[in-house]
Amino acid sequence: MPELQWFRLTGQLTAIVADYVDADTHPDQRAISALIDIIPRLPKGAVLWCPTITPPRGVVPAPIRARFDATDGRLRTIAIQAKNERQNIQVTGITTYTLTFPLGAGDTTGPIPANANPFAIETALADLTNIGRGNVTVTGNAGNLNVYFIGRLSGQDVPLLTADRTGITITEALKGDGRDGVELLACTTELPIDELIYDLVFHKVRYNGADQYLQPFAIRAPTATAEIDLASVERLTPQPGIQPF
Repeated sequence: MPELQWFRLTGQLTAIVADYVDADTHPDQRAISALIDIIPRLPKGAVLWCPTITPPRGVVPAPIRARFDATDGRLRTIAIQAKNERQNIQVTGITTYTLTFPLGAGDTTGPIPANANPFAIETALADLTNIGRGNVTVTGNAGNLNVYFIGRLSGQDVPLLTADRTGITITEALKGDGRDGVELLACTTELPIDELIYDLVFHKVRYNGADQYLQPFAIRAPTATAEIDLASVERLTPQPGIQPF
């Protein structure tokens, strides 16, 4: 039976910043936060009569307000928060061990004493090239440690740490989940229109404590269920004088 279909709009706002403090040489990406109003381009109060869906009914595409999260700049609904990965490490019956983070080519710590405190383990992990400073924090005690992935590793299902010997049990206590994106009505044959345009209006754009400006633009809704990234979508000219709703 025909039903309405939806597409997921995703995206991220970041600033590229030359940082001469870090040991690495590449520029850093810093999150930009903003609100975004996604406004369907239809006459105000328009009702789309859809006789082919079950049950037949009128549909009113309403404006939606979403946000670019201040923690990572990713597009999400107002209500939903990202979840950061948490892994648990149990240490028993050994004197030293190493930890490997198998992201990309993988990287391994030096030997870690079994009685190392959380700060020492946090430092060892942060020194790995595929983690880095500001992207991990460790709590607990020497035998029972919780590793939280934050910063550029926040809101992701990251690989499980591995150890070089038995006596270490590593489990995923909480799977990371970005919960990215906003669901919008797709322009399928169930709608009595040939094209559905959404105008995107940005406001309260903030970076580094200062207000910024982003030019509004429009996008065309796909004609089937899909996922669209703002980085690659065709940008259309917005309606003249478009403002936040």
